[in-house]
Amino acid sequence: MVEKEKKEIQRKHVNGLYDEEGDAMSVYDAALIYQANDYNENYMFGYTHEQLMDALEMV
Repeated sequence: MVEKEKKEIQRKHVNGLYDEEGDAMSVYDAALIYQANDYNENYMFGYTHEQLMDALEMV
C-alpha cells in the first residue's frame, strides 16, 4: 500500500473531519469556529447543527 493511501485510510478512521492542516477537527473546535462565523453552514465541518450547538453548551 502506498503511503498516500495509508494516510487516507487513517483519516477516514476519525470521521473524516479535518482542519486546513489535516489535523482531526473536534466537535468543540468546530463548534467555536461555526459560532465565530455566525453559524454559516460552510463552517460545519461535517457535523450537524444540533451536534455543534450541543458542543457549544459544553464549552
